Amino acid sequence: MLVRSIHGARLLPRTAVTGLEGIQPGLPGTLGGLVDLNFPVAVAVTPQDIYIADFGTNKLYRYDRALDAIAIMPDVVVSSQTRLAAGPDGSVVVVTPDRGVARRYYRGGRLMMNIDPRLGAARYDDVALDPGTGRYYGLDRAFGRLEEIHPLGTVGTLLQGLLPDLPLAIAWDRRVLYVVGSACRCLMAVSMDTRSRGLVADGLKGFAGLAAGDGWVVIAENGARRLRILREGALAREVSYESLGLFDPRGMALERDMLYVADPGTRRIAVFRLQKP
Repeated sequence: MLVRSIHGARLLPRTAVTGLEGIQPGLPGTLGGLVDLNFPVAVAVTPQDIYIADFGTNKLYRYDRALDAIAIMPDVVVSSQTRLAAGPDGSVVVVTPDRGVARRYYRGGRLMMNIDPRLGAARYDDVALDPGTGRYYGLDRAFGRLEEIHPLGTVGTLLQGLLPDLPLAIAWDRRVLYVVGSACRCLMAVSMDTRSRGLVADGLKGFAGLAAGDGWVVIAENGARRLRILREGALAREVSYESLGLFDPRGMALERDMLYVADPGTRRIAVFRLQKP
């Protein structure tokens, strides 16, 4: 069920490096002009904010839910390959593989740290967060390697033998890392506790996006033009793009029972409520 569509919002004109907006409520003119989304390709969600990577403007936006306004994250250049992961502290990790960049930013836009793939990987193509430990996981498709990123930036190699061939994307939920493999056209679940993996879904057609959280897993398949929705490891529904008003989903995020979809074809972030079977 569609809850809302975010096409843009008024601009927050300035943001303090502490993460608090430099705005005094009640003063006229505190918000700037309207910012329209142009080609959103990735989305990440925290209790306060929705981070949106917009390839059309090459900018990373932070949509403040309480203020219904958008701040531009400074010094971040977005590409069509940019991927995001946001933490419960409000920070966001930005992975832009075609620029060789992986960085973590405070909510206010100040750079927290550079993340360097130190153990032979040339770059990260996707990123996932374990909110329980604060650790991030960076996927390098070319080397088929997954690296663990400590909250302070220390990197270590992890799970080299457990990834499917030609991994494409990763997502995290409840001590399980979900990995889409191109060679098998499948979704695998890798247990972080037992270091084992199992098949979750196969026969994927034209993979476009992956999200996981709170017992849900959602896969976007452009070839079949559908969202495949799983609940607690079992197929719950398959829903066509057309029935949801989606055209070309690129990035997704899950928060509780809410699914956020970056759809550049309709220039919006579409927000859906998932219904448990």
